[in-house]
Amino acid sequence: MGDEMLLAKLNGKIVTANQSLNRKYKYYCLVCGELVVFKCGHVMMPYFAHRKGSDCVGSEGETSEHLLGKKQIFNWAEKMGYQPQYEVYFKKIKQRPDILVEVDGYKVAIEFQCSPLSHARLYERNQGYRKLGIKFIWALGAPYRRKMRDEKVAQFTQVINQQLCIVFWNTQTASFEFNRSFNSIELINNQQPYKITLSQTETISKKIITRAPDIKRIAELCYMQQHDLRLIPIVAHYQKDDWPLMSVKRTFFQTELLLKLEQFELKTLWTKTDWLLLLGSIAKGNWLSFECVRQIKRYQQRYLIEFTNELIAAAIIRTQDELIYLNQYPVWFQSEFEKNEQIKNVP
Repeated sequence: MGDEMLLAKLNGKIVTANQSLNRKYKYYCLVCGELVVFKCGHVMMPYFAHRKGSDCVGSEGETSEHLLGKKQIFNWAEKMGYQPQYEVYFKKIKQRPDILVEVDGYKVAIEFQCSPLSHARLYERNQGYRKLGIKFIWALGAPYRRKMRDEKVAQFTQVINQQLCIVFWNTQTASFEFNRSFNSIELINNQQPYKITLSQTETISKKIITRAPDIKRIAELCYMQQHDLRLIPIVAHYQKDDWPLMSVKRTFFQTELLLKLEQFELKTLWTKTDWLLLLGSIAKGNWLSFECVRQIKRYQQRYLIEFTNELIAAAIIRTQDELIYLNQYPVWFQSEFEKNEQIKNVP
């Protein structure tokens, strides 16, 4: 949301910003009651704005795209029969969504976000809506279409039709766009190679040579246990085309777990619960923050179980009744040549 309001009070009545209004009249904010300024020019659409220095909940900056998108979303919702309302103020949580609609008996807040928003503020806003039992959708504007880092993707990830996606509102077409193309294979070039592990190994080698910051910690952990990060076992490579879940490459997380297993004696037993707790303790602090997805732990747990199954397939761990035990230590390669040859020979 932004500071550009479409509604204000004039002589005790609510009016919508439009070109027929007189700038000389006195308009007041519906939320705080402060005097607001009516703005209407040749470029910007008509709107009301707080005076500089206002601490009202609605005083946060303005963009022409945000104003246009808000009107477009309202018109779209009206055509859909969702009974849209502009800028409804919820006093209990001190928030006013851009548009409030009603879908299948549920209130839904639609926020059109064009300006930067911190993780903390987004979490606070979402928690406010949750307290009131209001569902929400965050639709992103054009500034977010530039390359989004994993942290920003996670921040605005939502679940639509049981799939993770980023929601955009396109003011050029006046329509929603549900982008599910943020899946990627880590540590490779944009073009998918014939051998993923080969490309990942080459990338790791380059990162070591250039002393890339994201590789320093895991390279040091390998060195402390007399290993070379370039020579990690195949099972350590995360090769799936997947939505970002971690702030570190999952290949590095999986490598750290293999290093951890070397610190246990063979035949060490875990219950399945304790095993997942072990994985969770290593993953802790590496999970990306998903402010809009309440069930994100389900996705995290699914990934840990998938990696567990890969370790079972590699015979590093085995299951016995309801227990998991360490069957053998991971076998690291002795040289890059040996590793590359094995990768090339895999069908």
